[in-house]
Amino acid sequence: MAFIQKVIGVSLTVTCSTLGILQEAIAQSTAVPITRIVFFPSPEQEIRVADFVVPDRRPRETSAYGGQLSRYDVHIAKMFEITRHECLQSLSSGRRPLDIIIWRYYAGGGNIKMGAYSINCQEARRVANRYGLGQAEPTIITYYRVTTTVNIPILDITASKVDDWKSFIRTLPVEGMD
Repeated sequence: MAFIQKVIGVSLTVTCSTLGILQEAIAQSTAVPITRIVFFPSPEQEIRVADFVVPDRRPRETSAYGGQLSRYDVHIAKMFEITRHECLQSLSSGRRPLDIIIWRYYAGGGNIKMGAYSINCQEARRVANRYGLGQAEPTIITYYRVTTTVNIPILDITASKVDDWKSFIRTLPVEGMD
């Protein structure tokens, strides 16, 4: 058991034969599998485009944390968390502040187009205020060609907030991707 705890602590995937061990491992980590998050160069500093790529073939049907939230629900939350982080970073950069991130969401390792979500800084702040923030989670992000790990606070979507979150994300406009 101590070995599994150490492995989970460094965000490695562990395959367990017993459901009890797997549930304990999930409870210790809020991370879900993400293949890559990549920001692309943009001529307009206030608009950024990013790819959010996950290995799941059916993220709406795959449970996260063993129950109420799907991985899709968690992926959308991660986009809001990163948008909030990037907006705060841009304010302290001395450049024109970031206004919006256009997220191109892919499942199946990049083979399935899930749609594009435009999340602006004001909405990301509003969502963080509405749901609150929990612990910071290491998130691997590639900025153009440089990959780095950034600690980003996660949204506190727990217990009574789960149904509200699911209702909220159903209202988000999803744009097609060419």
